[in-house]
Amino acid sequence: MSQLVPTTLNLLVNAILPFALALGIVLAMVRILRVPPGRLRLAFLLLPFGKLLWDVLRGIPSDSFLWAHLAGVVRDSGSLKIGLGGTPPFGLRLEALMTANTASSQYGLSFGDLAALGCDRLATWCAASLVALLLGVSGYRLWRLLVSAARFVMEHRRIVRAGRLWRRCPVGWRSVDVLITSSTAENSGTPAVPYTAGLLRPYVCFPARAFEAMTDHEREAVLQHELAHVAHHHLAIRGVVELLASVFWFVPGIRFLACKVADDCELAADDEAIRKVEQIDLASALVTIGGLLQVQADGPRTGHAIFAGESKPRLVSRVERLIAPAPAGNNRQTRWGAPLLRLLLFLVTAQSILTMVVGNNA
Repeated sequence: MSQLVPTTLNLLVNAILPFALALGIVLAMVRILRVPPGRLRLAFLLLPFGKLLWDVLRGIPSDSFLWAHLAGVVRDSGSLKIGLGGTPPFGLRLEALMTANTASSQYGLSFGDLAALGCDRLATWCAASLVALLLGVSGYRLWRLLVSAARFVMEHRRIVRAGRLWRRCPVGWRSVDVLITSSTAENSGTPAVPYTAGLLRPYVCFPARAFEAMTDHEREAVLQHELAHVAHHHLAIRGVVELLASVFWFVPGIRFLACKVADDCELAADDEAIRKVEQIDLASALVTIGGLLQVQADGPRTGHAIFAGESKPRLVSRVERLIAPAPAGNNRQTRWGAPLLRLLLFLVTAQSILTMVVGNNA
């Protein structure tokens, strides 16, 4: 138990600065390279979450001063080294290394170690109280998320049984059922607009009210949008991101990035859909959905943000994007050269972020 509090505090605090730096790097790269919505931009936005998981799973290094501190070692001095070097095969390595020095040894010093040392100086109960606060809020947020997910699943067992099969669409190696749900299901607090659900067996729900409010072209456009979510596993991606954002709620920028990931999933699905349907049909369908959302705002609200639902401001921006004039055509070299350059720079950025060492977190 004596090691549990400082090691937990170390892992939690050490997640903060690497994530913030990775977020800044990713946003800068996306802006500089003008990466359009799609798989590549989504991969860029997921890099900070990958760094967060990577550092937590690797744990605390064996040469960390934490272990020496727990054994009673007292540091005499410290140092900070900041540098930039290369990592094979093509990445850059950002290093901000802190060390704790004694008369005979040198240890890696992390920001988590500094937090633990600071708590020890304040009071013996300070570290335990801080860990309890962080984990308590994380547990509460995680519990709310899991309860919402469980309630959603339980509600939809009944909805799926009562739903009427409209179409069965092949998506990759799977077959996705498209269901028309009854109007009574819409009054249970579930979304009143079309949505995708189901991680292992995905399906698309078309509430009867939304189905009747749309034209044939609008239904087809929305259907292709929802099938794109299934094809690119957006439900699983958003679920993992929401899970990490709930557990690491104290990390600056993590909620902002989770919203960016959700936005990009919608934009990527729009782009996939308009390869098969007309842009104006999808834009018209989104306007219809906006009207349905306005009606639902006066009724019971749904809390299943991971699984379905759409905010009105996001819908407006998506409609504006769909009806905006198409950019001028690029030559062949630009069409092929820009994506290849972006992919290469993504690989460099990914390796640089994953190998980044901030405060002895590697």
